[in-house]
Amino acid sequence: MVALPCPVIVVILVGMVILFTESVWAKRPMAHFTDGANAIKKKIPQEP
Repeated sequence: MVALPCPVIVVILVGMVILFTESVWAKRPMAHFTDGANAIKKKIPQEP
């Protein structure tokens, strides 16, 4: 995993998502991340 940076990033992101969904204190950062992701999703043009 150290030789290729892409799998490491994926593993870190998955670990952060698991931490955010399991921890009560992490609800605010998860909400902030979700709002940001939704804003980016709205900016991407949708195909008909």
